[in-house]
Amino acid sequence: MKLRFGQIEEVLQCVHCIPKGERSQFRAKLRNLFRVGLDLPSGRVGRRANYDIADMLKLAFAAEILEIGLPPEKTAVMVEEAWSQISLQLFAIWRGMKDDRWERRFLVAWPAALTEPHHRFQVLSLEELQSRLASVVPARCARLLVIDPAAILSNILLAISTLEFDLAGFEAELDSVSAVILKYVDPKTGHMR
Repeated sequence: MKLRFGQIEEVLQCVHCIPKGERSQFRAKLRNLFRVGLDLPSGRVGRRANYDIADMLKLAFAAEILEIGLPPEKTAVMVEEAWSQISLQLFAIWRGMKDDRWERRFLVAWPAALTEPHHRFQVLSLEELQSRLASVVPARCARLLVIDPAAILSNILLAISTLEFDLAGFEAELDSVSAVILKYVDPKTGHMR
């Protein structure tokens, strides 16, 4: 399934409830991610780029980080450095959701990950997240980024259905990619096998 940037943009505008008057600003934010280093296909003069499901998910994840106010440069670095970890989680969660054998996992970036590029996201269950939050001294942890990959997937599926795009094709591609991913990630724990 190949997508055009405009289709991805339309889905993400729906996911983020972007009003019509703010869509050009949102489009500019997304396009700026390309300029500052988010690795996605870009069209050359006279040629349009095609995007796949992984590209859409990468841009969706970056849009989530932009929404908390991080600059595009930092967002691009964070997503690129952690994309293999993030994509494994997204596809494993999709497979687990379909097979009804998954535990909700969250991608968490502690303050060091927001300022130092070599820190990565942690994959935590709800119980692990609650335990970590209970042990954090509030004055020492002014920022915390928690992203729910299952919500990202659910919101994208809802937007695709609402916009009357090819939901069956999208799900089929998610199925084929996640089948490969499941060889490496346990959908119940979110950890590498």
